[in-house]
Amino acid sequence: MSVKRYKLLDMMIFAAIVSVLEVIVQLARNFSPGELFSFSATLAVSLIVFARWGAWGLIHAALGGAVFALAKGGGGLTAVIYSVGSMGAVLALLVPKLAGNEKLRKTPPLLILYTLLGFLGSCAGKAAMAFLLEGQLGVLDYLLQYLAADALNGIITCMVIYIAARQDGVLEWQLSYLRRIAEEEELKHGGNNPEQARDGA
Repeated sequence: MSVKRYKLLDMMIFAAIVSVLEVIVQLARNFSPGELFSFSATLAVSLIVFARWGAWGLIHAALGGAVFALAKGGGGLTAVIYSVGSMGAVLALLVPKLAGNEKLRKTPPLLILYTLLGFLGSCAGKAAMAFLLEGQLGVLDYLLQYLAADALNGIITCMVIYIAARQDGVLEWQLSYLRRIAEEEELKHGGNNPEQARDGA
């Protein structure tokens, strides 16, 4: 399989994951409609895709935000606010850009910073969009509103990202991951080759 096809398939899988999870979470939330906090898988999935493919994760942020809003019963305007606003999570890319993807994956404090920037960027993006499209509150009021509503979601996302980083290849830059897997396969097959073993002897 070519890298382009692998990338397309990988992104489609994560797009399906975020869509299905958002629908399931909102359906489950219908059993407790009085909950103050809301959980969304969009931030976690977006951060994972950012780590794997960079800014291509914006697609998943926009898709997840839209599905979340619609599954929650919001209209088109709400979907736009959540879809475009969730793309603010791209702020998290500053961490791998400055520290490197490998260091991000292996350093817990950087993982926390990575998640925090994504969380703040997402909340700020939604606040800005709500202010521009609704304008019922000030932008700071909207920001505080989203920060409060999504606080628990941010903590859960941080845990998800930490667990993902502990899994082989999940939170890894995929071009490096594919290269590493190819090298490991080459060494494995080379070590099992009798002729190469005799030559080495």
